[in-house]
Amino acid sequence: SERWDGHFRELMAFKEEHGHCNVPRKAGKLGIWVKNQRAAYHKLYDLATGGGGGGNGGNNEGDEHDNNNNNNHQNNVKKTTAVITSDQIKLLADLGFQWKIRASHTVTWNNHFENLKAFQQKHGHCRVNSKEDNVLGRWICEMRSRYKQRLNGEVKTRINDDQIALLDGIGFEWKKWTGDPEEKKRRALETRNANKRRKRAEAKKIRMEARAIAVRKEEAERTARKRREKEERAEAKKTRR
Repeated sequence: SERWDGHFRELMAFKEEHGHCNVPRKAGKLGIWVKNQRAAYHKLYDLATGGGGGGNGGNNEGDEHDNNNNNNHQNNVKKTTAVITSDQIKLLADLGFQWKIRASHTVTWNNHFENLKAFQQKHGHCRVNSKEDNVLGRWICEMRSRYKQRLNGEVKTRINDDQIALLDGIGFEWKKWTGDPEEKKRRALETRNANKRRKRAEAKKIRMEARAIAVRKEEAERTARKRREKEERAEAKKTRR
């Protein structure tokens, strides 16, 4: 539908800006729409399999959060009136849409990361003064601690490869910076230039993905139209008899 297509274009723009499709619910209509797509998908999956919503198996990380989230998820699935088609599922999947957010701490991590990325884009580095932003400063210390634990071989460290790669991508320093001012400026300039190159590459990739998705959508619509026309001709032929 035109409304669905409009929200999908908004989601593509969101991903181009943020690098993911996890729109928070407080983001307004787009956040609500994303929540409804997940619920509609799991409702469809439940009807097809009689199962528990197609979720992934749990692990030791965030089990308590998962239990709460699973309850909320089941309530959303039961309450939703939204529907989703196989073509829409494919379009969202091709965009990198996540059908289930495992735990609330994952969303919180993404929020902190977005705040740090905004800080880095403004200042050219990730060295947040805890006196100016206590919450973000403490989170940075926690990330360094988790990373150190991971290097030491601790199994249950709550930081994964994707999160490390995201932090590396914005020039995050895993050890507290103690260099001289000129070196700081040089590294900040390098990080800004690297960010510009990364953004250009990401924008190009997303544009190419959008074109590919549009082509696949047109092909699907064309196939569906031909199928309807064939059925209509068969029905008309049967009526004439």
